[in-house]
Amino acid sequence: MSDINIRVLLYKLNKTWKSFNSTRARPQVYIFLTSPNPIQERILLDRGITPIVSKDPDPQKGTIAFFGTLFEQTSRIGEGSKKREFHIEGTIEG
Repeated sequence: MSDINIRVLLYKLNKTWKSFNSTRARPQVYIFLTSPNPIQERILLDRGITPIVSKDPDPQKGTIAFFGTLFEQTSRIGEGSKKREFHIEGTIEG
């Protein structure tokens, strides 16, 4: 685990989880990874975190595709309710 951000996330998550009396009471946790890393994925799974790995080799395009899919899927949950909007700032060069 060389990424300091993931290490901080794991530390804070573990600290929060200590407040639960049971591992079954913990909510499901997911993390999006922009590139595959089997070792990192295994460590996350062992700690109860489900990694979602981008299939796109370009991190920016993969992230945008992930959020687009996430928006699509969650929009279906509340169909018929309030109109939802999704905006991604930035551009894709290429």
